[in-house]
Amino acid sequence: MNLKKNLEYIKQEIDTNEKMLEGVFRIESFLIKYKTLIIVMVTAIIVFGIGYTLNNYYKENKQNELSQLYTKALVGDFGAIDKLKDSKSPLYDLYLFQKATKDNDSSILKQLESSKIPQIAQLAKYQNASLEKNIDYLTNDSLIEFGKLQAALLYMQEKNINEAKIILEQIPDDSLVKNIAMELEHIQGEKNANN
Repeated sequence: MNLKKNLEYIKQEIDTNEKMLEGVFRIESFLIKYKTLIIVMVTAIIVFGIGYTLNNYYKENKQNELSQLYTKALVGDFGAIDKLKDSKSPLYDLYLFQKATKDNDSSILKQLESSKIPQIAQLAKYQNASLEKNIDYLTNDSLIEFGKLQAALLYMQEKNINEAKIILEQIPDDSLVKNIAMELEHIQGEKNANN
């Protein structure tokens, strides 16, 4: 009986080893059959990974360089201003916008109204309208809340308090500038009471 069990055990081991060898041969034949395709795929994945990493590294370095140029341009480094202009970076338009608002330069603001960066173009239009005291534009613009606040300030400078109040009341309660508008109304109310 022991001999019979041993023979069955040996037979099972041989069958298991045989199946394992079949699996190894299948894998080997698969690798041989698709060796070129597997090598190409692995190579493509490696090249893609390296390319992606290098591209991110390049972009990060370029952004750091542009940030440094922008910082230098703000303090008046003409070489940095020229390099920033040549880079065609949005930071150049931002630099021009900051310079124009600081100097109240409407010619640069007019130039920036056609900026490829919509936010800068919009802010340049708004700032130019503010400099030109164009109340119609300020109250009908897409920057309505800021425009209305600016229009109200212009009316207050002209001592046209009723128009300023009407415009300030049009600013929605959930607006970022509503608190400022309420303060202006309050201050103007106190001035009228004192007069």
